[in-house]
Amino acid sequence: MPSYLDFMFVFGLSNSARELRFSGFREQVSLKTSAVSLVAPSMGRSGHSFQLCYNLKGVARISTEKPIQWSVRQIAIHHQFDVDEGTALWIVTKGDLEIKDRIKALTGKDARPDYRALASPEECLKSSLAVHLLNCHWSVGDWRWYIQYLEDAIDNETDTAIHGRRGHGEVARIYVPADLQTLQDYQDKMNETIMVLQANNHVLMSLRDFYEALLDNSAFPLRDKSHEDVTYFTKQVNEMIHDSSMQISRAELLVRITSDRKDLVSEKLSTQLTIEH
Repeated sequence: MPSYLDFMFVFGLSNSARELRFSGFREQVSLKTSAVSLVAPSMGRSGHSFQLCYNLKGVARISTEKPIQWSVRQIAIHHQFDVDEGTALWIVTKGDLEIKDRIKALTGKDARPDYRALASPEECLKSSLAVHLLNCHWSVGDWRWYIQYLEDAIDNETDTAIHGRRGHGEVARIYVPADLQTLQDYQDKMNETIMVLQANNHVLMSLRDFYEALLDNSAFPLRDKSHEDVTYFTKQVNEMIHDSSMQISRAELLVRITSDRKDLVSEKLSTQLTIEH
């Protein structure tokens, strides 16, 4: 699928902000007529197939020592599935082997028997849906904890401005212009988080809608045998979309709180300058 190159090229961008802005979902379905270029019986290709490519972004803590550091990571996925033969192709682009190791654990010899069963096209489809769910779960992952980290960081930066000195003998914090820059940096990270989660949700919804449409496609030979598996898959994706939407609301609230805190710190700065002069 040529459009997958667009998803791969993002990994070569030097500007991380531009990388995060690129998101998408592409599909190509050939069920009614065989695509001559895809027919290869010796390779288990009937020409009746569909192809997908998409990217998702997750967040990971890369340092547990102070200052704690987090990094937004992404994966690009290409998937091809032959609906007659059950053969599948996966191409995963990521900066490390994390997803590869997870897929091996999901479908390897110690995995659930139904995820390892590949004797029929419907069993192969179930295994493929499990890999999609793995990718989706990875993208939802640790955003909750990342947002909590930002909430704590903003509280620590602005606690004195809100509450003043809490106890006898406690020294009042003297704010400097750099404190406003720090708050702005946190606010930028929250806006970035909102953008990424919204983009992820659009991809998850597209993935869900694609498989729901397959069940309504009379040319899809697995629509009856795989109906239960696809329905379970779409339900799981819906739950992840809902969870991400909750985190988006939480992040949007934190952006507004941070804006108010910046105004308060700015007032403290002005007061300090007035007293000094």
